[in-house]
Amino acid sequence: MEAVLVVVSLLAVCWMIQPLFGVRRSWAPRETATIERQLLDERAQLLRAMKDLEQEQEAGSISADEFEELRADYMADAAAVYRRLDELGIDIEGSDNEGSDR
Repeated sequence: MEAVLVVVSLLAVCWMIQPLFGVRRSWAPRETATIERQLLDERAQLLRAMKDLEQEQEAGSISADEFEELRADYMADAAAVYRRLDELGIDIEGSDNEGSDR
């Protein structure tokens, strides 16, 4: 069961970060807004996933090794999202409330 959880989690992370590795092109304002929304949504998903992971570890649902591996993956993905937001000059502080109630 734990192996299934790890595989499903890794597949979900890969699916979520795949837009970050798309073809670069010049950004029109509307496209930037769409990218911003996607990145902020992905950020919110990663934050929720890390919170869920901590709860699973506290409940004893996953081993310490699995927790550390998944946490490292989530942290790397979150860092990539934050870098991309920074590259686009998107203010994360002003967007915190928008993504948190989803």
